[in-house]
Amino acid sequence: WQDGSPVSAPARISQAYRMGRPLILHLVKSDKSPMKNMKKLSIARSMMDAGKKNMECKNTYDALNMYNKAVVFAPNTDDNLGKACAERAACLLLLGDYNRALMDIEQAEQCEFQFERRFELEETKGLAYLGLRQLDLAKEALNKAINLLDDAAGFLPRKFVERKMKELNDSLKSCIYIRTEDKLDSCKFKAMKNLPELRNRNKKFPALSDKVEILPSAGSQQQRALFTTGEVSAGEVLGIE
Repeated sequence: WQDGSPVSAPARISQAYRMGRPLILHLVKSDKSPMKNMKKLSIARSMMDAGKKNMECKNTYDALNMYNKAVVFAPNTDDNLGKACAERAACLLLLGDYNRALMDIEQAEQCEFQFERRFELEETKGLAYLGLRQLDLAKEALNKAINLLDDAAGFLPRKFVERKMKELNDSLKSCIYIRTEDKLDSCKFKAMKNLPELRNRNKKFPALSDKVEILPSAGSQQQRALFTTGEVSAGEVLGIE
């Protein structure tokens, strides 16, 4: 504006704002300055801490809400976004939402992630596939998790590695047990899998418990009777035939 313009100062400011607002919004949206990333990272970390506390208190849905916010705010620098996605995947796994957990793991794999913690991504992936009964994929992921943990063992506490290795091997064994159960489900006699189990079997009569014996009845050598040889609890199974 030139001097002597009839447009007042407030009107000039208003007009400049209207013309410059789209550019201002574009600059704010595309701002990738360190200060802005630090603010977003601070929010994301506080949300992840709140999610962890809710997980410890078994408030899974509240934890999911916190992890959702963490994923939104986490900047895609270092391993921040990858951590947020991995934590949310573990939460979704507990809620039984295996497909969404796999989606989060896929996103976390595309981000930077700590080398010594990459086994956790494969572990979560394997457990998700296990929940979906995709046993071959679960077995592949769990085996990969074991190899990654073995590679990172030198960077982690020994007791932690031993505990996690046992958990991973137990999960791997579950693939075999579930496959066996599936085969039993396809058996013609499905009621067979529902038969109760004897705790300890009688050596002479395997269909009976070791808490009973078959002996001749008093006063007759031709008849036999069932006698208990120990204390029997209510509802305890003594024989299956």
